[in-house]
Amino acid sequence: MPRMLSEPRRIVISTDTVGGVWTYALDLARALADRGIEVVLMIVGPSASVSQRRSVDAIGGVTPVVADLPLDWAARDERELVDAGEAFFNQCRAFDPDVIHLNSPGFAATLAREEAASRTPLVVGLHSCVASWWSAVFPGIDLPPDLAWQLAIVRRGLARADAVIVPSHAFAAAIKPHYGHGLDIEVIPNGRHLSNGGGRQAGAGGLVLTAGRLWDQGKNVATLDRAAAQLAMPIEAAGPVCEPRRGAVAAAFHHLRLVGELDRAAMQDRLDEAGIFVSAAIYEPFGLAVLEAAQARCALVLSDIPTFRELWDGAAVFVEPSDAYGFAREIERLRADGAARLAMADAAARRAGGFGIDAMATETAALYGRVAACRLASVGAPA
Repeated sequence: MPRMLSEPRRIVISTDTVGGVWTYALDLARALADRGIEVVLMIVGPSASVSQRRSVDAIGGVTPVVADLPLDWAARDERELVDAGEAFFNQCRAFDPDVIHLNSPGFAATLAREEAASRTPLVVGLHSCVASWWSAVFPGIDLPPDLAWQLAIVRRGLARADAVIVPSHAFAAAIKPHYGHGLDIEVIPNGRHLSNGGGRQAGAGGLVLTAGRLWDQGKNVATLDRAAAQLAMPIEAAGPVCEPRRGAVAAAFHHLRLVGELDRAAMQDRLDEAGIFVSAAIYEPFGLAVLEAAQARCALVLSDIPTFRELWDGAAVFVEPSDAYGFAREIERLRADGAARLAMADAAARRAGGFGIDAMATETAALYGRVAACRLASVGAPA
């Protein structure tokens, strides 16, 4: 029996190996494969690590392809990005997908408007962007010329999409001033498989932990470094300190206990030891690290920004993002008050239960079906 339009046969999903997009794409690919959908995982940017390759190889129904193309946000100029986009879509055509799910929005700028009716339906996932990041990190300062071209090309790429997915309403509001208030956006929150920490006592660990791209000014790790100087116990920080582009300088911290980049198993071990997870981010479209910490039953101390309020209000302690003393005070309070810590950890775990991988995959697969059906209707169904 032929598959219905609501059940795509084959999907190409693009991903890079840096940060949360990898986790998102892998979880989505696994869940779609479990539904009987073939997934081609097109990997761009830096090569996958040994542990990342093992993670992909362990998933049945998913074909990894190394595209050998630059990260869209790390491209040196528009020509490099346009060339990469053309090469990406050329590689996609070899797999004859029903839908392409592109998580590198700038690549789509290479598509001509007049091809829209004949090309493969395109869903673009926007997980962050240079323009909204800059506005959060450097408010009131114009985007510099060496980044402004990226705004223009991503705007063109989003205009070519049949649908745009973002992970939170707060992020949708942040990007509209840059890409147009008329942009048709689907909000599908990220999801994660429940970690092993779901079975442990809430907030039982003694470790205070943060995690993410430590070099990223949007993560505001410098505030946590100042907070750590005021604490009797250390704050452990997991993640890279050097940006993955040529000539990047490692971020320097003086009071955090840096534990480096951790694979999935090692990160889970750290979360299982943690009683408190802290993030001082000033720019965060969703925050997978926070979700993973909540699933592991950690109490959450978070910066008071729209995304975290949307997702975790009532299930976290909030602090003004630049208030290092405030972070230190709340960490000390939760460390000293076991009952309060356990209550916050229980609240975080309950909230995390609403961000499952099945819900994310179901909504995304339904969106694939809708864009494929709309495309078929626009060109006329075959006789």
